[in-house]
Amino acid sequence: MSRIQRVLTTLVALYLATPVVLFLLTWLQPAWGLPLGALTVLGSWLAWRNASPDHVFGQPGEPGFTHLQWLAIVLVALIWSALGGAGHLFYANYFDWHVRDALLMDLARHLGPIGFKLSSQNAVWLLRCPLGYFLVPALAAKLWGEQLGQLFLLAWTFLGVFLFLSLAASLRSGWRHVTLTLLILPLFGGMDWLGGWILAHPLPLFSTVHLQWWAGLFQYSSASTQLFWVPNHALPGWLLAACLYLHWHNPKAIRTIPWWIAVMPLWSPLTTIGVIPLLAVWFFKHVRHNQATLFAGAGVALCLLPPAILCAAYLTMDSAGVPSNWTMQALPFAQWLRLYGAFISLEFGILWVLLLRTRREALLLTSGIILLVLPLYRLGLANDLAMRASIAPLIILALYAVERLGNSTANGVAHKKGHHLLIAVLCLGAITGLHEIARALVLPRWNSPPYANTFVETSGVAHYFARIDNGFLSTKLAPGTIIQLQIQPVNAAKAAAH
Repeated sequence: MSRIQRVLTTLVALYLATPVVLFLLTWLQPAWGLPLGALTVLGSWLAWRNASPDHVFGQPGEPGFTHLQWLAIVLVALIWSALGGAGHLFYANYFDWHVRDALLMDLARHLGPIGFKLSSQNAVWLLRCPLGYFLVPALAAKLWGEQLGQLFLLAWTFLGVFLFLSLAASLRSGWRHVTLTLLILPLFGGMDWLGGWILAHPLPLFSTVHLQWWAGLFQYSSASTQLFWVPNHALPGWLLAACLYLHWHNPKAIRTIPWWIAVMPLWSPLTTIGVIPLLAVWFFKHVRHNQATLFAGAGVALCLLPPAILCAAYLTMDSAGVPSNWTMQALPFAQWLRLYGAFISLEFGILWVLLLRTRREALLLTSGIILLVLPLYRLGLANDLAMRASIAPLIILALYAVERLGNSTANGVAHKKGHHLLIAVLCLGAITGLHEIARALVLPRWNSPPYANTFVETSGVAHYFARIDNGFLSTKLAPGTIIQLQIQPVNAAKAAAH
């Protein structure tokens, strides 16, 4: 493993674990927060101190970057992050970003638990949602000025995107791989435009239209859609996918599995659900022949279990019923089967088959199986489970596609034909990402209201708030801020997903 990859994986660990430690220290009473924060730091150190593989996945050697390659990675990461909406330098998709902006400002104004009390009720509604993406920029805004909050959020987003692109580009050396990484990953997506034509509701080839919902019941978001709409879910999934791809053949790194399971939920519980099967297959791939690593992983798990329990208690506190059902119940079975077949074929299936022709590894197989299963069940009004749990498996397919096109050593007619088909599939999938970028460039930018708060912007939807009671977690929360409001919360069953 190269020195650059060691540094990058260390930075990834710091990037993902820092908000968890910050949450424990600021949202819990010191008697709980200090020891749990210390356990998180210790568990992170134990997980990553000897996790370096003995070789680089894909190509042996010492991959590194030239100054120009570093500059290219920085520029693409910065431009992509800015186009996504953080910082409001370009148009930000209002449906999601007005809530994210309000959440950032609430956390910047009030360090620790935040409650909202309605004048018509005695109950206090605690802000309860995944906070991993927001805590560090919110703390920076509290220290150096709320007016800089969006700038700090852009910087934090850029850092996550930069780490992801750098780690992906480091898997092989040379300009060819760097160029393919920086071109394919930002534009990676399913063939949504083609899906619209097949289902007889054609979508424009050049526009700012959101193409993703062509199938109606399901959606697998393109990489740019993930970053532009839900960076809080996308970044942890991307970073895990890149690290898992790098460490897949490294038995020593399975000690990090408890770390991923403990750290990821505060960023995105639904993204975490999608990576559990990948981590399980990775574990069973190596555990039989690495008892020492198993014991090391047990030590990591013992350290991280208490903070993981507290984070889980927070995220599930007063959790309301979420709409859920089997998607096949929504349509006559024959119609559902045709829709499901078209969806899996165009979103990932054709690409998956092309990649399996040359690489039949468990990581690629498991990623595809996860993507086959997710559309079967609907969780949330917008089927959030499929959209978020698919993030890491989709990016793993993208990384395999980059490697396949970057493999210049293979030859033969079949290989060249496979290359051409793969390029065609990726080009059709890139139409969705180009639409997202066009919307950011064409539509007018807007400024975040400086005094918005999360309760008002969400109308108190249940997946952002919980009633404070005398349960397990409420007695361990630090003294917080209670904000008086005049509005009523909406019914949990009518809450729209953000």
